[in-house]
Amino acid sequence: MINFLTLIHEIHKELRDAAVFLQKAYGLPLLFSLCCLSIMLLFDIYFEFYGFIGGNNSRLNWATYVWCLQYCVRFTLIVQIPQKIYDEGVKTKYLICRLNDRNLDRDTKEELTLFMNHVINSKTDFTACDFFTLNTRLITSAIAAGTTYLVILVQFNLDKDP
Repeated sequence: MINFLTLIHEIHKELRDAAVFLQKAYGLPLLFSLCCLSIMLLFDIYFEFYGFIGGNNSRLNWATYVWCLQYCVRFTLIVQIPQKIYDEGVKTKYLICRLNDRNLDRDTKEELTLFMNHVINSKTDFTACDFFTLNTRLITSAIAAGTTYLVILVQFNLDKDP
């Protein structure tokens, strides 16, 4: 049992190192992708809304709606995958604690304690260049900020209309 736990501990260390490497390697592309998706979605919604209100475009532009849907799906997938990884890390901590509560021999408990200390001290959050954490709260924050900016843009253009 102790060899198995040692092996799992080493595999967890290697996976954690790989995750840190991937986060450093793809932090900037993630930041750029999320910012571009947000800005493109914001402007597509704005120009579709302004065209509808201004009467410039009486027909529905389905291509714009498909693009907006595609932006939303991509943004959600980029955010949800790190959230699932974080949830699995929390689940691992919980499972190790439950396993450590069982009646096991002293060496196994010691190895579990070392493994638990490593898991508890390792950071499981994913960030985009340390600007923001990739989790589900980012989606709600982006929706709130996007709605605010849309209202401000619409108010500026309503003042310009004759």
